[in-house]
Amino acid sequence: MIVTVWWEDERQSVQSKLYGPHTILAACVADELGLSPGDVLRRFVSVPKKGAGKLLRALATDARQLQLGPLCAVLDRDHVLDHVALEHRTASCTSGMRDAIRAHVDGPYYLVLLTDNMESLVEEAARALGRSEQLRKRPTVRDDVLQALAFHHDPAKRAAVRAAVDGFDRLVRWTAGQLDGLRSASR
Repeated sequence: MIVTVWWEDERQSVQSKLYGPHTILAACVADELGLSPGDVLRRFVSVPKKGAGKLLRALATDARQLQLGPLCAVLDRDHVLDHVALEHRTASCTSGMRDAIRAHVDGPYYLVLLTDNMESLVEEAARALGRSEQLRKRPTVRDDVLQALAFHHDPAKRAAVRAAVDGFDRLVRWTAGQLDGLRSASR
């Protein structure tokens, strides 16, 4: 079984070998399940969809047709309601936002809203690594920071980021739950 994660995230024009959000997710899931990141990386794919509108369209049209295994959609919380029809907008709380998205695009997927956006995850990763410089909002910078945390020897630093970024923690727990059978298979 392969788990698929669709990210609202943009990609740089030249695709790096290691996509930062994918790498940090794999490292955190490996921490959670007591496995190596390599074991986890072979069991899920990450697909950046280049924006919330494109991700929501893919959920509406492709999610059922592609007959994927478990699918998770990761959206930035800060502007997601800009893409939902007015009649489906409800409360601005996270659960209200998830309900609005589900009313707009129903289907076989799990939904995660990052608090506030990808930059909040990158900022917390930089803080956990002790980096205080001002980070530029660029995919290459983002990937460097997230990869540095993913490959860091101390899982407590990744746990601190999970504790600080609620949506990311929900994504890690959901992905680990989907892959939990790996733990017993690797013993």
